[in-house]
Amino acid sequence: MSLPELLGHEPVVDGFRRALARGRLASSYLFVGPEGVGKRTFALKLARNLLCERSNPADLAPCGECPSCQQVIAGTHPDIEIISLPEDKREIPVRLLIGDAARGRRNKEGFCFNLSRKPSRGGRKIGIIDDADRLNEEGANCLLKTLEEPPPRSLLILLSNNASSQLPTIRSRCQCMRFQSLPETHLRELIALTAEVENPERAEMLVGMEGVTLAESLLWAEDAFWNFRSELLDVLGRVPLPIDALTQVVQTFIDQEKTPIDRRKRMVLTFHLAAYFYRLLLRWSVGSDAHIQGGGSINIDKTLARAVSTATHSLSRGDGNTIDSLTRMVDRSLAAGQQTSQNANASTVIGCWANDLSICFSLMV
Repeated sequence: MSLPELLGHEPVVDGFRRALARGRLASSYLFVGPEGVGKRTFALKLARNLLCERSNPADLAPCGECPSCQQVIAGTHPDIEIISLPEDKREIPVRLLIGDAARGRRNKEGFCFNLSRKPSRGGRKIGIIDDADRLNEEGANCLLKTLEEPPPRSLLILLSNNASSQLPTIRSRCQCMRFQSLPETHLRELIALTAEVENPERAEMLVGMEGVTLAESLLWAEDAFWNFRSELLDVLGRVPLPIDALTQVVQTFIDQEKTPIDRRKRMVLTFHLAAYFYRLLLRWSVGSDAHIQGGGSINIDKTLARAVSTATHSLSRGDGNTIDSLTRMVDRSLAAGQQTSQNANASTVIGCWANDLSICFSLMV
């Protein structure tokens, strides 16, 4: 594996190196970590490593040139099964796991059936379930037989943003590997190594935001997202908060996407930015960063600094109501992101979130 795939995830890599060296690779893993942190990329790189025809798996250094490596890279390897949330669905359909009952194909096709079949060329079958948080209870139960009686020479990897989203029966049968948010220095290195970045300067500017993943940094750096970011911060910085303007700006941004999954991604990005903005105001309110309006010791760009400065002119530093309200606004924005992940109605989530923020503001001014 080359630097871009390893950077920042050394504990996970070391764990797999030890397991492979001892011949103790588990049959099922749960990869847990923030969205966009690299779980899927690592899972595919691990698959390439295990299926490589030239290298020793314990070295975690696939050649990248053998037929198997080339097929994994192209997404055509017959021994890799991958399913994810369809764009038009809120949950992973059961038929993807165990076949379509309406066509009389139940347990004769699907992810679990394919994983149980004899490997074609790699000596191992590897299954990856992306968006595993989107499994409903029926779908999760369909996996239990595979987890309890894993097919010989098979490896199952579930990708999850939150382990608590999985049924206890799933968690107890998988070895959990936790992927942490990458530190700023690693994010900057990855941005420099990532090809086709629309605006590297903007992306690097954004990596100082708490909890921002590489994927989010690259998205915000794109022109369409960057322009919306400026509009959103301009509205969030106004006191009192204009509810109609906030809902219109956010809803317009969301509606630009055609598929439900892309709309949800935009909503989550929006709520993450709002939570970060209110965290900055909270820091100012408790006096933890006296120079935050101008950037200070916290790395924020001019647009964000201007929005923070505009808002603080109407707020009282050290006031108990201000501190309490800003804390609630951070929590409310994070809750809106969680509601979005749980497939709540978009317009309802946005409207209730904006209204609750306005109520919090009314308690401060």
